[in-house]
Amino acid sequence: MNENKVCFIYCVNNQGLFEESLRYIRSLKIPEGYEVDVISINYADSICSGYNQAMEQSDAKYKVYLHQDVFIINQNFLFDIIKLFKENSTLGMLGVAGAKTIPMSGVWWESNQKVGQVYDSHTGKMELLEFDTPSTTYESVSAIDGLIMITQYDIPWRENLFDGWHFYDLSQCQEFIKAGYNVGIPKQHRPWCIHDCGIVNVSNGFDISKRTFLKEYKSAFFNELPLVSILIPAYNQTSYLKEALESAINQTYSNIEIIIGDDSTNDEVQEFLKPYLEKYSHITYFRNKKREMDWGYTNFLNCYQRSKGEYVNFLNHDDIFHPKKIEIMMNYFIENSNVSLVTSARNPINQNGMLLSMNGAFKPLYNTNKIVSGIELSRKVLVNLTNYIGEPTTVLFKKKYIDTDKLFCFSGVRYKSIGDVAMWFTLLQYGNAVYIPNTLSYFRMHSNQNSNRSDIVVNGAISWCRLIHQSYQSGMIKNMNEYKELLFKWLTINIPLIKNFFSNDSFVEEKLKENLFMQYKEVINKLLVD
Repeated sequence: MNENKVCFIYCVNNQGLFEESLRYIRSLKIPEGYEVDVISINYADSICSGYNQAMEQSDAKYKVYLHQDVFIINQNFLFDIIKLFKENSTLGMLGVAGAKTIPMSGVWWESNQKVGQVYDSHTGKMELLEFDTPSTTYESVSAIDGLIMITQYDIPWRENLFDGWHFYDLSQCQEFIKAGYNVGIPKQHRPWCIHDCGIVNVSNGFDISKRTFLKEYKSAFFNELPLVSILIPAYNQTSYLKEALESAINQTYSNIEIIIGDDSTNDEVQEFLKPYLEKYSHITYFRNKKREMDWGYTNFLNCYQRSKGEYVNFLNHDDIFHPKKIEIMMNYFIENSNVSLVTSARNPINQNGMLLSMNGAFKPLYNTNKIVSGIELSRKVLVNLTNYIGEPTTVLFKKKYIDTDKLFCFSGVRYKSIGDVAMWFTLLQYGNAVYIPNTLSYFRMHSNQNSNRSDIVVNGAISWCRLIHQSYQSGMIKNMNEYKELLFKWLTINIPLIKNFFSNDSFVEEKLKENLFMQYKEVINKLLVD
């Protein structure tokens, strides 16, 4: 083994790109006493077989495996890598972009903890991909992108598993880690490389290689996946329920239980579910004994009490999940222990499933995925009197923070019409939230849903006011001036409700009207007297 030699290794099927890449290598500064070699394997059967062939031919201690469309623009590249390797004997391999964690999909760029930087054209135009910057000379990671992989030790590439052009890089990372070495991303003050790859072709065996990678290595970076409970409270219809249930069944996350509680006044739902219960062992069904109308609270509660999952997501029987909703959200829980809930943008749909405008509460809060402090997100909802966090369908949360007596509660008070907001506030006292601006669920809007009922609207107005009072008492509202500003805002928004009572609204009980008027009176008294 030649300790003072660096070998650049290529698999080549485009001579023009290869020659251009070589021009950049020839312009690199070479440390005194070192020599540089290049080995190209033309039209290799696979990238692993080509790299193995070249590795066996070279006696260089340091090997740089790179794509023919990679151009090294850091002229001190050789100095930088040799220095890092000499100072860190346990550092086995370097790359310029990768991830500290491998997500459940196995696709490193879907990780929430990406590191490094590179100029890249995978979108069709050249742009800087810039992720987190290492705080020291390098950051240990679980995966690096195969555009360039720099080693100081030789470990065979798994050509017995990967006979194509994908996931060889993540496999080699795992092989180095299994051998006791670190895989790292260096601290680049400027990007070291240009990767002129163009739009990536993932049709040539990508999915097959992904399945192979996950089968071989998943246990190395994942323990058994936590159980997620999807809870579906059903009532008197099956057309929307079919879409809701199948969106839960078709989740890409593998460890799920589905619990369906039936509040129906007929047998339609029960009969509809029989084929599903016979086919899917992870679906549980039960029928509630109806005593009085509580607009679904008992059904939600009974579903929740039966759930065994560490994480819970309600799914209203007329809403729909995105197929990757649970997988995407669970990645954040797995990577961040201090997150108590994960939410996302949700798109309203009409009764025919057509997308509606994402305005008001449905407008995404942020442009990028964001970890937000619990108090910050709670206050954003409160000061705007708008549920930006989402309906029960939208949010995946840690069950351990919500006992059955805290379901739809905040500060010991159970809320009727905005019980979801109250519960989110409770959860956010225990940790951060993650907000994902991509749509991961679809909220059905139709004439028969409970939220259109006048009494629900009135209860909602009363509940928002009570939530303001509770938030002031709990310290979430900072001072009396802010408290009064919110009360005034609530009054301004809800004054129009009075107009509805000039007509005889048979859907609103007199007692509920009295409660609303008492709420108005209390707010006005606090604004003018206190």
